[in-house]
Amino acid sequence: MLTWTMRKHAFVLLAAAICLGLSSGPVLAQFGGMGKGSDRGSDPKSPTSPGDRKGSGTQGDSGSSKATIVKFDAAKEEEKDEHLGTLTARPDEGKSLRLDVRPDVQVQFGAKTVAAEDLHRVLVPGIRATLEWRSDKVGQRKVKILSRVSFESVVIEGQLGPPDQSKPDLMKIRGKPTTGDWPEQPSRTGAKKPGTGARSGSGSEKTVRAKTLRVRYLENLSTITDDANQNVEFVSLQADQRVQVDIIFGKQYCLLVNAKVTSTGDDSGKEPDKSADARGAG
Repeated sequence: MLTWTMRKHAFVLLAAAICLGLSSGPVLAQFGGMGKGSDRGSDPKSPTSPGDRKGSGTQGDSGSSKATIVKFDAAKEEEKDEHLGTLTARPDEGKSLRLDVRPDVQVQFGAKTVAAEDLHRVLVPGIRATLEWRSDKVGQRKVKILSRVSFESVVIEGQLGPPDQSKPDLMKIRGKPTTGDWPEQPSRTGAKKPGTGARSGSGSEKTVRAKTLRVRYLENLSTITDDANQNVEFVSLQADQRVQVDIIFGKQYCLLVNAKVTSTGDDSGKEPDKSADARGAG
């Protein structure tokens, strides 16, 4: 039978064992923390750390596409400090794009940068462009924000047609590309149609057919010069003058980047082919 002294010693040993167990827990955890996978909560580079979760899903989410502009809806005047409008476009591949247009958007028109107040003049239905965008969250919504717009132009040599008195900023040009075929145009199904206007010639070569284009002059953006590189007023152009023009292709009409008048119109040569209608992209 245990004496009181033995019981006292047993109680002291039991208490010491309990204290040793409690104090060794952090030590064991510290050594155990060196094991595989035990440091996920403390490593700042861990993919689940709070620093990495902040802003996740908004970085690197961007894209670009060749597209045909459908419409540009300008914002209300009181909103234009932060929001210029919304651009809707039909890409060559994929679903329709709806892009938020902010004041920091970059739009190049030849060598010129288009100002915010002139966006509605170049972002017109039917115009072909390359669109670049980034994504961001607005509240709980992810929106695509237009970053940059660039246009593909084609150089045409041809002859001016008679002016249209009802549309003083439009001119007709009968001609064809200086090099290569006409640009490819996507169909409504999204598939690209080959450059229109080409027909088979002798052998394997193709003869590019001339077309009549409607070209819009944009004041302060379009440039017209003569052989001496002197500026020429748009209103002074005359029918039958020979020109070389750099234009941006469009379905309804093209946009004039620059033009050079190369003759007065008395040396036009052959009578122009009238087989094609006067329209933007032919």
